[in-house]
Amino acid sequence: MELTHKAADRAFSPAAPSTRPCGRRAGRPASTAWPTSSTWIEPMTPLTCQRIIAVMFLGMGGWCLVAPASINALAIRPEAQVDSATFRLMIGCFGAQAMLVGLLAATARFTRTTFLAFGLAMLPFFAFNYWFYVEQPILNELMALDFIANLAFVVLCVIGWRRGPASPAEIFGIKGPWLVFFPLDI
Repeated sequence: MELTHKAADRAFSPAAPSTRPCGRRAGRPASTAWPTSSTWIEPMTPLTCQRIIAVMFLGMGGWCLVAPASINALAIRPEAQVDSATFRLMIGCFGAQAMLVGLLAATARFTRTTFLAFGLAMLPFFAFNYWFYVEQPILNELMALDFIANLAFVVLCVIGWRRGPASPAEIFGIKGPWLVFFPLDI
């Protein structure tokens, strides 16, 4: 969010005006010449959460789609590696599906229900990570990144769920009898 000049002046109202010029902020005391981090950092919005989810899915999915052999070399234990056209095809399909989710997350408008469903849908991936790392060791230590990414998805979904709009009606500012068509409030 960009601050307008009036908003910036309110944010940096000087207690005692400075006589020392400092560029665009001339006339302000040295202690408030530049904003502090608390002035510029705003709470994470649901849209920001959604965009981070999209970027993560597009990035990881693109990696699987473009370089499936590197997934085999980096994420699978040497004794379980199989370098075949079928394996590369399966990893490429996995990447294409991840990119589809990323594209959906980048273009759709998430509601609280969407964040809740997406977060709940991420939970089985923790069981997957545990099973194929501990019980049937196929994945190597680098797959801790997958665990961290899944954890990030869940945290982003919790933030989006807590701060997000309750329904599409709230997103688009629809009021009145049209709310009958948007029964997804939680």
